[in-house]
Amino acid sequence: MREITHIVMHCTATPATSDIGAADVHRWHLQRGWSGIGYHFVIRRNGAVEPGRELEKKGAHVAGFNAKSIGISLAGGVGANGQTPVDNFTDGQLLTARDLVFDLMATYGVPLDHVMGHNEVIKQITHGAPKACPVFSMERFRAMIMDLHDAEVDVEVAEQWGSDMADDDEVEVSAPTHTVVSGDTLWGIANRYGTTIAEIRAANPSLSGDLIQPGDVIRV
Repeated sequence: MREITHIVMHCTATPATSDIGAADVHRWHLQRGWSGIGYHFVIRRNGAVEPGRELEKKGAHVAGFNAKSIGISLAGGVGANGQTPVDNFTDGQLLTARDLVFDLMATYGVPLDHVMGHNEVIKQITHGAPKACPVFSMERFRAMIMDLHDAEVDVEVAEQWGSDMADDDEVEVSAPTHTVVSGDTLWGIANRYGTTIAEIRAANPSLSGDLIQPGDVIRV
């Protein structure tokens, strides 16, 4: 597994009216002479996640900072003139990004303060030419992730508190299970079974803060 220390948020620098996906970005990056899309994920205007470059491969999204980072780009970020930075992202995009990042943080052990905007990486680490990307407030985005974390903790506490409340003759209904294979993430599993990461964690209290490994059997 590639060592990951940071997750970097980007935007595609396109107007809100442009329905941009991973295939579009892949084409643009090929035109630049790159080997293909530089981001690992693209989040469309409707909140759908599309995979880009394979996670095990170094991205091409922050010069001098690609080796140990994951790049996620949200479609949008500029006004109708195609130039002025505008925070025009949908709630669906931000919620999807939150859930995806939360899952990746757990999978790779990335701390919250290492979830950064492209502009923050440039200002604090690489010291390149200033950028507005990803345009949306990273402080607000990190607060969303923290709120999700706190909600997950509340669910786990409630599960533990209620575990001894059932009668001895209560019949437990078996939940469907999924056997983890190489490359699986909680986000991918949740998407496959039409559930959420929060619901999977609630059904599997032992997953809290742990990496999933091939061969693990989890309730979905």
